[in-house]
Amino acid sequence: MTLQALDDHDNQVWSQTATVKIAQISAGKLTAKAADPKKISGAGLAVAVADITIEENEPGVFRGDGAGLDPDDTITLTIKTDGVTWVDLCALDPSGTAGLDAGAASRVDDKTLQFTITSQSAGIGGKLTFDLDITGYLNVAPNVSGDIVITVSSSNTNLSDTDLVVATTTAGEFTVKAKDTKDREGVPGQVNLTIGDLEIEQNFVGAYKSNGSLVFTLKNAKWNATSWNAFTAPGGFTKGSRYNDDRSIWLSVSGSPAKTVTFDLPAVDLDATASGDIIVEVSGTAGPSGEYLPGERSPLKGTVVAGRGIIRDAGGQLITRKGRRELAAKLGVGERTLTTIVSELVREGVLSVYTRRLGRGRGAETTYSMVPAEKAASGANDKEAKNAANVISLFFCRAGAIFPAPARQALGPNPQAFARAGPGPPFITRSNR
Repeated sequence: MTLQALDDHDNQVWSQTATVKIAQISAGKLTAKAADPKKISGAGLAVAVADITIEENEPGVFRGDGAGLDPDDTITLTIKTDGVTWVDLCALDPSGTAGLDAGAASRVDDKTLQFTITSQSAGIGGKLTFDLDITGYLNVAPNVSGDIVITVSSSNTNLSDTDLVVATTTAGEFTVKAKDTKDREGVPGQVNLTIGDLEIEQNFVGAYKSNGSLVFTLKNAKWNATSWNAFTAPGGFTKGSRYNDDRSIWLSVSGSPAKTVTFDLPAVDLDATASGDIIVEVSGTAGPSGEYLPGERSPLKGTVVAGRGIIRDAGGQLITRKGRRELAAKLGVGERTLTTIVSELVREGVLSVYTRRLGRGRGAETTYSMVPAEKAASGANDKEAKNAANVISLFFCRAGAIFPAPARQALGPNPQAFARAGPGPPFITRSNR
Protein backbone atom coordinates (compact mmCIF):
# COMPACT_ATOMS: atom_id res chain seq x y z
CA MET A 1 0.00 0.00 0.00
CA THR A 2 1.31 3.47 -0.98
CA LEU A 3 0.21 6.76 0.53
CA GLN A 4 1.10 10.15 -1.02
CA ALA A 5 0.32 13.88 -0.56
CA LEU A 6 -0.24 16.27 -3.53
CA ASP A 7 -0.29 20.09 -3.66
CA ASP A 8 -2.92 22.21 -5.40
CA HIS A 9 -1.28 21.56 -8.75
CA ASP A 10 -1.25 17.78 -8.25
CA ASN A 11 2.46 17.72 -7.62
CA GLN A 12 3.62 15.00 -5.18
CA VAL A 13 4.73 16.48 -1.89
CA TRP A 14 5.57 13.18 -0.13
CA SER A 15 4.81 9.46 -0.36
CA GLN A 16 5.14 6.38 1.84
CA THR A 17 4.86 2.69 1.00
CA ALA A 18 4.03 -0.09 3.50
CA THR A 19 2.76 -3.66 3.45
CA VAL A 20 -0.29 -4.42 5.63
CA LYS A 21 -2.49 -7.54 6.03
CA ILE A 22 -6.13 -6.78 5.43
CA ALA A 23 -7.48 -10.37 5.33
CA GLN A 24 -6.41 -13.99 5.70
CA ILE A 25 -7.50 -17.09 3.89
CA SER A 26 -8.10 -19.67 6.64
CA ALA A 27 -6.63 -23.16 6.46
CA GLY A 28 -9.15 -25.92 6.26
CA LYS A 29 -9.06 -28.43 9.10
CA LEU A 30 -10.80 -31.72 9.81
CA THR A 31 -11.10 -33.25 13.30
CA ALA A 32 -12.15 -36.82 14.15
CA LYS A 33 -13.38 -37.82 17.60
CA ALA A 34 -15.36 -40.58 19.32
CA ALA A 35 -18.01 -40.49 22.02
CA ASP A 36 -17.26 -42.05 25.42
CA PRO A 37 -16.07 -45.64 24.88
CA LYS A 38 -18.72 -48.31 25.39
CA LYS A 39 -18.14 -50.89 28.11
CA ILE A 40 -18.73 -54.34 26.69
CA SER A 41 -18.53 -57.77 28.32
CA GLY A 42 -16.27 -59.22 25.65
CA ALA A 43 -17.02 -61.60 22.80
CA GLY A 44 -20.09 -61.01 20.65
CA LEU A 45 -21.49 -60.59 17.16
CA ALA A 46 -22.78 -57.24 15.89
CA VAL A 47 -21.52 -55.41 18.97
CA ALA A 48 -22.44 -51.73 19.37
CA VAL A 49 -19.62 -49.28 20.14
CA ALA A 50 -19.22 -45.49 20.42
CA ASP A 51 -20.15 -43.12 17.57
CA ILE A 52 -17.42 -41.48 15.48
CA THR A 53 -17.76 -37.88 14.24
CA ILE A 54 -15.63 -35.92 11.75
CA GLU A 55 -16.05 -32.14 11.83
CA GLU A 56 -14.99 -29.37 9.43
CA ASN A 57 -13.79 -26.06 10.85
CA GLU A 58 -15.25 -24.23 7.84
CA PRO A 59 -17.48 -25.05 4.86
CA GLY A 60 -16.12 -26.94 1.89
CA VAL A 61 -13.10 -28.60 3.52
CA PHE A 62 -14.29 -31.98 2.30
CA ARG A 63 -14.56 -31.95 -1.51
CA GLY A 64 -16.91 -34.09 -3.57
CA ASP A 65 -20.11 -34.02 -5.57
CA GLY A 66 -20.68 -37.67 -6.29
CA ALA A 67 -20.86 -36.94 -10.02
CA GLY A 68 -17.37 -38.16 -10.77
CA LEU A 69 -16.31 -34.92 -12.51
CA ASP A 70 -13.50 -34.39 -10.02
CA PRO A 71 -11.90 -36.84 -7.58
CA ASP A 72 -14.14 -37.06 -4.52
CA ASP A 73 -12.59 -37.23 -1.06
CA THR A 74 -12.76 -40.57 0.72
CA ILE A 75 -12.81 -41.53 4.41
CA THR A 76 -11.49 -44.83 5.72
CA LEU A 77 -12.34 -46.56 9.02
CA THR A 78 -9.85 -49.29 9.90
CA ILE A 79 -10.19 -51.57 12.94
CA LYS A 80 -6.80 -51.65 14.62
CA THR A 81 -7.55 -54.20 17.40
CA ASP A 82 -6.73 -57.87 16.78
CA GLY A 83 -9.74 -60.19 16.96
CA VAL A 84 -12.25 -57.49 15.95
CA THR A 85 -13.77 -57.24 12.47
CA TRP A 86 -16.61 -55.51 10.65
CA VAL A 87 -19.80 -57.56 10.20
CA ASP A 88 -20.13 -59.24 6.81
CA LEU A 89 -23.06 -57.17 5.54
CA CYS A 90 -22.15 -53.72 6.80
CA ALA A 91 -24.75 -51.13 5.83
CA LEU A 92 -23.18 -48.29 7.81
CA ASP A 93 -24.28 -45.00 6.24
CA PRO A 94 -23.04 -41.76 7.87
CA SER A 95 -25.32 -38.78 8.42
CA GLY A 96 -24.18 -35.21 7.71
CA THR A 97 -25.02 -31.58 8.47
CA ALA A 98 -24.82 -28.29 6.53
CA GLY A 99 -25.10 -30.17 3.24
CA LEU A 100 -22.13 -32.44 3.89
CA ASP A 101 -22.85 -36.07 3.05
CA ALA A 102 -21.16 -39.35 2.15
CA GLY A 103 -22.35 -42.60 0.64
CA ALA A 104 -22.82 -45.93 2.42
CA ALA A 105 -19.87 -48.08 3.35
CA SER A 106 -17.84 -49.90 0.78
CA ARG A 107 -16.19 -52.98 2.34
CA VAL A 108 -12.48 -53.21 1.48
CA ASP A 109 -11.80 -56.20 3.76
CA ASP A 110 -12.95 -57.48 7.17
CA LYS A 111 -10.97 -54.70 8.88
CA THR A 112 -11.58 -51.76 6.54
CA LEU A 113 -14.57 -49.69 5.36
CA GLN A 114 -14.37 -46.78 2.89
CA PHE A 115 -16.83 -43.91 2.37
CA THR A 116 -16.97 -41.37 -0.49
CA ILE A 117 -18.05 -37.73 -0.13
CA THR A 118 -21.16 -37.14 -2.27
CA SER A 119 -22.02 -33.58 -1.22
CA GLN A 120 -19.98 -30.83 0.37
CA SER A 121 -21.02 -28.33 3.01
CA ALA A 122 -22.01 -24.73 2.41
CA GLY A 123 -22.43 -21.71 4.69
CA ILE A 124 -20.90 -23.32 7.75
CA GLY A 125 -18.64 -26.29 8.40
CA GLY A 126 -20.40 -29.64 8.38
CA LYS A 127 -20.20 -32.82 10.45
CA LEU A 128 -20.29 -36.46 9.46
CA THR A 129 -21.45 -38.94 12.12
CA PHE A 130 -20.88 -42.68 11.90
CA ASP A 131 -23.62 -44.16 14.09
CA LEU A 132 -22.05 -47.24 15.71
CA ASP A 133 -23.80 -47.25 19.11
CA ILE A 134 -27.31 -48.43 18.17
CA THR A 135 -26.90 -50.95 15.39
CA GLY A 136 -23.90 -53.15 16.06
CA TYR A 137 -21.34 -53.37 13.25
CA LEU A 138 -18.41 -55.09 15.01
CA ASN A 139 -17.72 -58.78 15.63
CA VAL A 140 -15.58 -59.30 18.76
CA ALA A 141 -13.69 -62.59 19.29
CA PRO A 142 -13.37 -64.23 22.77
CA ASN A 143 -9.64 -63.46 23.00
CA VAL A 144 -10.19 -59.68 22.86
CA SER A 145 -9.44 -57.67 25.99
CA GLY A 146 -8.81 -54.02 26.76
CA ASP A 147 -9.53 -51.16 24.34
CA ILE A 148 -11.05 -51.56 20.87
CA VAL A 149 -9.49 -48.98 18.53
CA ILE A 150 -10.59 -47.69 15.09
CA THR A 151 -8.22 -45.58 12.95
CA VAL A 152 -9.84 -42.76 10.96
CA SER A 153 -8.02 -41.56 7.84
CA SER A 154 -8.85 -39.72 4.60
CA SER A 155 -7.58 -38.88 1.15
CA ASN A 156 -8.10 -35.25 2.26
CA THR A 157 -4.78 -34.18 3.79
CA ASN A 158 -6.55 -31.83 6.21
CA LEU A 159 -7.42 -34.91 8.30
CA SER A 160 -4.54 -36.55 10.14
CA ASP A 161 -4.74 -40.28 10.82
CA THR A 162 -6.51 -40.56 14.20
CA ASP A 163 -6.77 -43.58 16.54
CA LEU A 164 -10.07 -43.58 18.47
CA VAL A 165 -11.07 -45.86 21.38
CA VAL A 166 -14.67 -46.87 20.71
CA ALA A 167 -15.11 -49.64 23.33
CA THR A 168 -13.47 -51.23 26.36
CA THR A 169 -13.89 -54.84 27.37
CA THR A 170 -14.56 -55.42 31.06
CA ALA A 171 -13.40 -58.17 33.42
CA GLY A 172 -17.01 -58.94 34.33
CA GLU A 173 -20.50 -57.73 33.69
CA PHE A 174 -21.00 -56.21 37.14
CA THR A 175 -19.02 -54.31 39.74
CA VAL A 176 -20.34 -54.86 43.28
CA LYS A 177 -19.11 -53.01 46.34
CA ALA A 178 -20.24 -52.39 49.89
CA LYS A 179 -20.81 -48.79 50.90
CA ASP A 180 -22.04 -46.78 53.85
CA THR A 181 -21.24 -49.33 56.57
CA LYS A 182 -23.50 -47.94 59.25
CA ASP A 183 -23.13 -50.08 62.39
CA ARG A 184 -19.55 -51.23 62.44
CA GLU A 185 -20.04 -53.63 65.33
CA GLY A 186 -22.77 -56.03 66.32
CA VAL A 187 -22.94 -58.54 69.13
CA PRO A 188 -24.13 -62.16 69.03
CA GLY A 189 -27.88 -62.34 69.41
CA GLN A 190 -28.38 -58.65 68.54
CA VAL A 191 -31.70 -57.92 66.85
CA ASN A 192 -32.44 -55.35 64.13
CA LEU A 193 -28.80 -54.47 63.39
CA THR A 194 -28.46 -51.93 60.58
CA ILE A 195 -25.76 -52.91 58.10
CA GLY A 196 -24.35 -51.10 55.09
CA ASP A 197 -25.65 -50.88 51.52
CA LEU A 198 -24.58 -52.80 48.45
CA GLU A 199 -23.96 -50.90 45.20
CA ILE A 200 -24.16 -52.88 41.95
CA GLU A 201 -22.99 -51.28 38.72
CA GLN A 202 -23.63 -52.76 35.28
CA ASN A 203 -20.41 -52.55 33.30
CA PHE A 204 -22.66 -52.19 30.27
CA VAL A 205 -26.36 -51.37 30.20
CA GLY A 206 -28.51 -54.46 29.75
CA ALA A 207 -26.19 -56.80 31.67
CA TYR A 208 -29.01 -58.00 33.97
CA LYS A 209 -30.90 -61.05 32.75
CA SER A 210 -34.57 -60.22 32.27
CA ASN A 211 -36.77 -61.94 34.88
CA GLY A 212 -33.61 -63.17 36.60
CA SER A 213 -33.44 -63.54 40.37
CA LEU A 214 -31.09 -61.54 42.60
CA VAL A 215 -30.51 -63.27 45.95
CA PHE A 216 -28.89 -61.90 49.13
CA THR A 217 -27.93 -64.56 51.69
CA LEU A 218 -26.52 -64.05 55.20
CA LYS A 219 -23.91 -66.38 56.70
CA ASN A 220 -24.39 -65.81 60.43
CA ALA A 221 -27.67 -63.92 60.72
CA LYS A 222 -31.26 -63.71 59.50
CA TRP A 223 -33.05 -60.87 57.76
CA ASN A 224 -35.18 -58.95 60.24
CA ALA A 225 -38.90 -59.46 59.50
CA THR A 226 -40.04 -55.90 60.26
CA SER A 227 -37.21 -54.33 58.28
CA TRP A 228 -37.83 -56.65 55.31
CA ASN A 229 -41.54 -55.81 55.30
CA ALA A 230 -40.62 -52.11 55.06
CA PHE A 231 -38.01 -52.73 52.35
CA THR A 232 -38.73 -51.20 48.92
CA ALA A 233 -37.14 -52.69 45.81
CA PRO A 234 -35.13 -50.25 43.64
CA GLY A 235 -36.37 -49.31 40.17
CA GLY A 236 -36.23 -52.19 37.71
CA PHE A 237 -36.69 -54.82 40.43
CA THR A 238 -39.68 -56.48 42.09
CA LYS A 239 -39.55 -57.57 45.73
CA GLY A 240 -39.68 -61.32 46.33
CA SER A 241 -39.68 -62.90 49.78
CA ARG A 242 -37.59 -64.23 52.65
CA TYR A 243 -36.72 -67.93 52.59
CA ASN A 244 -34.00 -70.38 53.62
CA ASP A 245 -34.92 -70.03 57.29
CA ASP A 246 -35.03 -66.23 56.73
CA ARG A 247 -31.34 -66.15 55.80
CA SER A 248 -32.06 -65.32 52.14
CA ILE A 249 -34.12 -62.66 50.40
CA TRP A 250 -34.64 -62.30 46.67
CA LEU A 251 -35.75 -59.80 44.05
CA SER A 252 -36.70 -60.24 40.40
CA VAL A 253 -35.43 -58.18 37.46
CA SER A 254 -38.74 -56.83 36.18
CA GLY A 255 -37.67 -53.79 34.17
CA SER A 256 -34.57 -51.91 33.07
CA PRO A 257 -32.44 -51.17 36.16
CA ALA A 258 -30.24 -48.08 36.15
CA LYS A 259 -26.56 -48.48 35.34
CA THR A 260 -25.76 -48.15 39.07
CA VAL A 261 -28.23 -49.34 41.71
CA THR A 262 -27.85 -48.98 45.48
CA PHE A 263 -29.58 -51.65 47.57
CA ASP A 264 -30.44 -50.30 51.03
CA LEU A 265 -30.40 -53.71 52.67
CA PRO A 266 -32.83 -54.58 55.49
CA ALA A 267 -31.59 -54.87 59.08
CA VAL A 268 -30.43 -58.26 60.35
CA ASP A 269 -30.80 -60.40 63.47
CA LEU A 270 -27.44 -61.91 64.44
CA ASP A 271 -27.23 -65.53 65.49
CA ALA A 272 -26.62 -66.11 69.20
CA THR A 273 -23.37 -67.84 68.24
CA ALA A 274 -22.38 -65.37 65.49
CA SER A 275 -18.70 -64.65 65.09
CA GLY A 276 -16.47 -63.04 62.52
CA ASP A 277 -17.66 -60.68 59.78
CA ILE A 278 -21.22 -60.09 58.63
CA ILE A 279 -21.08 -61.48 55.10
CA VAL A 280 -23.73 -61.14 52.39
CA GLU A 281 -23.53 -63.60 49.51
CA VAL A 282 -24.95 -62.32 46.21
CA SER A 283 -26.25 -65.00 43.82
CA GLY A 284 -29.17 -65.88 41.55
CA THR A 285 -29.79 -65.90 37.80
CA ALA A 286 -29.81 -62.11 37.29
CA GLY A 287 -26.03 -61.92 36.92
CA PRO A 288 -24.19 -60.46 39.96
CA SER A 289 -22.43 -62.87 42.32
CA GLY A 290 -19.83 -63.03 45.08
CA GLU A 291 -19.47 -62.41 48.82
CA TYR A 292 -19.36 -58.90 50.25
CA LEU A 293 -18.97 -57.19 53.62
CA PRO A 294 -21.66 -54.51 54.17
CA GLY A 295 -21.19 -54.74 57.94
CA GLU A 296 -17.96 -55.34 59.78
CA ARG A 297 -17.42 -57.48 62.86
CA SER A 298 -20.15 -59.42 64.50
CA PRO A 299 -17.37 -59.74 67.00
CA LEU A 300 -16.82 -61.44 69.77
CA LYS A 301 -15.58 -64.98 69.94
CA GLY A 302 -11.95 -63.93 70.13
CA THR A 303 -12.70 -61.40 72.84
CA VAL A 304 -14.70 -63.94 74.83
CA VAL A 305 -11.76 -66.32 74.72
CA ALA A 306 -9.46 -63.49 75.85
CA GLY A 307 -11.79 -62.67 78.76
CA ARG A 308 -11.74 -66.30 79.87
CA GLY A 309 -7.94 -66.32 79.64
CA ILE A 310 -7.52 -63.20 81.79
CA ILE A 311 -9.60 -64.69 84.59
CA ARG A 312 -7.77 -68.00 84.39
CA ASP A 313 -4.42 -66.19 84.52
CA ALA A 314 -5.59 -64.59 87.74
CA GLY A 315 -5.94 -68.05 89.29
CA GLY A 316 -9.51 -68.59 88.17
CA GLN A 317 -10.85 -65.59 90.05
CA LEU A 318 -10.63 -61.88 89.39
CA ILE A 319 -11.69 -59.47 92.12
CA THR A 320 -12.04 -55.80 91.32
CA ARG A 321 -13.38 -52.75 93.12
CA LYS A 322 -13.51 -50.80 89.86
CA GLY A 323 -16.32 -52.93 88.53
CA ARG A 324 -16.65 -53.65 84.83
CA ARG A 325 -14.34 -50.81 83.87
CA GLU A 326 -11.21 -52.62 85.00
CA LEU A 327 -12.08 -55.85 83.18
CA ALA A 328 -13.09 -53.89 80.07
CA ALA A 329 -9.75 -52.06 80.13
CA LYS A 330 -7.84 -55.33 80.45
CA LEU A 331 -9.62 -56.69 77.40
CA GLY A 332 -9.27 -53.45 75.45
CA VAL A 333 -13.01 -53.22 74.78
CA GLY A 334 -15.85 -50.89 75.69
CA GLU A 335 -18.19 -51.58 78.60
CA ARG A 336 -21.05 -52.41 76.21
CA THR A 337 -18.89 -55.07 74.56
CA LEU A 338 -17.91 -56.41 77.98
CA THR A 339 -21.61 -56.96 78.71
CA THR A 340 -21.76 -59.37 75.80
CA ILE A 341 -18.57 -61.14 76.89
CA VAL A 342 -19.96 -61.72 80.37
CA SER A 343 -23.30 -62.80 78.88
CA GLU A 344 -21.57 -65.31 76.61
CA LEU A 345 -19.43 -66.75 79.41
CA VAL A 346 -22.41 -67.08 81.74
CA ARG A 347 -24.44 -68.65 78.93
CA GLU A 348 -21.64 -71.16 78.42
CA GLY A 349 -21.78 -71.90 82.14
CA VAL A 350 -18.11 -71.10 82.76
CA LEU A 351 -18.42 -67.81 84.66
CA SER A 352 -19.90 -66.85 88.02
CA VAL A 353 -20.27 -63.18 88.90
CA TYR A 354 -20.81 -61.86 92.44
CA THR A 355 -20.83 -58.28 93.75
CA ARG A 356 -21.04 -57.23 97.39
CA ARG A 357 -21.35 -53.84 99.02
CA LEU A 358 -18.40 -52.74 101.16
CA GLY A 359 -20.35 -50.28 103.25
CA ARG A 360 -21.54 -46.73 102.95
CA GLY A 361 -19.18 -44.62 100.88
CA ARG A 362 -16.85 -47.54 100.20
CA GLY A 363 -18.37 -48.74 96.93
CA ALA A 364 -18.61 -52.39 95.93
CA GLU A 365 -16.40 -55.35 95.14
CA THR A 366 -17.08 -57.63 92.15
CA THR A 367 -15.75 -61.18 91.90
CA TYR A 368 -15.55 -62.93 88.51
CA SER A 369 -14.99 -66.66 89.07
CA MET A 370 -14.44 -69.42 86.54
CA VAL A 371 -16.76 -72.38 87.12
CA PRO A 372 -14.78 -75.67 87.50
CA ALA A 373 -14.80 -77.66 84.27
CA GLU A 374 -16.57 -80.63 85.78
CA LYS A 375 -19.34 -78.40 87.14
CA ALA A 376 -19.74 -76.57 83.84
CA ALA A 377 -20.03 -79.89 82.05
CA SER A 378 -22.70 -81.14 84.46
CA GLY A 379 -26.31 -80.08 84.90
CA ALA A 380 -25.08 -77.03 86.77
CA ASN A 381 -24.58 -75.46 83.37
CA ASP A 382 -28.35 -75.27 82.94
CA LYS A 383 -28.68 -73.43 86.24
CA GLU A 384 -26.05 -70.88 85.16
CA ALA A 385 -27.81 -70.31 81.87
CA LYS A 386 -31.17 -69.94 83.62
CA ASN A 387 -29.85 -67.09 85.75
CA ALA A 388 -27.86 -65.43 82.96
CA ALA A 389 -30.69 -63.05 82.04
CA ASN A 390 -30.87 -61.77 85.61
CA VAL A 391 -27.11 -61.26 85.77
CA ILE A 392 -26.99 -59.21 82.58
CA SER A 393 -30.15 -57.25 83.33
CA LEU A 394 -28.38 -56.02 86.44
CA PHE A 395 -25.13 -55.29 84.71
CA PHE A 396 -26.05 -51.72 83.78
CA CYS A 397 -27.67 -50.89 87.13
CA ARG A 398 -26.15 -47.95 88.92
CA ALA A 399 -26.34 -46.73 92.49
CA GLY A 400 -29.90 -46.02 93.57
CA ALA A 401 -31.53 -48.48 91.13
CA ILE A 402 -34.56 -50.52 92.21
CA PHE A 403 -34.19 -54.10 91.07
CA PRO A 404 -37.06 -55.95 89.35
CA ALA A 405 -38.57 -58.97 91.10
CA PRO A 406 -36.54 -61.62 89.23
CA ALA A 407 -33.35 -59.80 90.12
CA ARG A 408 -34.30 -59.55 93.81
CA GLN A 409 -34.93 -63.26 93.86
CA ALA A 410 -31.44 -63.86 92.51
CA LEU A 411 -29.86 -61.87 95.33
CA GLY A 412 -30.38 -64.51 97.99
CA PRO A 413 -32.30 -64.73 101.28
CA ASN A 414 -32.06 -61.02 102.09
CA PRO A 415 -32.81 -59.05 98.92
CA GLN A 416 -34.10 -56.08 100.92
CA ALA A 417 -30.54 -55.22 101.88
CA PHE A 418 -29.87 -54.54 98.19
CA ALA A 419 -33.21 -53.04 97.21
CA ARG A 420 -31.78 -49.55 97.29
CA ALA A 421 -28.06 -49.24 96.90
CA GLY A 422 -26.14 -46.26 98.12
CA PRO A 423 -23.44 -44.40 96.17
CA GLY A 424 -21.04 -46.64 94.33
CA PRO A 425 -19.99 -47.88 90.90
CA PRO A 426 -22.13 -49.95 88.54
CA PHE A 427 -22.40 -53.51 89.71
CA ILE A 428 -23.71 -57.00 89.05
CA THR A 429 -25.26 -59.00 91.82
CA ARG A 430 -26.21 -62.64 91.84
CA SER A 431 -26.41 -65.50 94.29
CA ASN A 432 -23.71 -68.19 94.33
CA ARG A 433 -25.72 -70.35 96.64
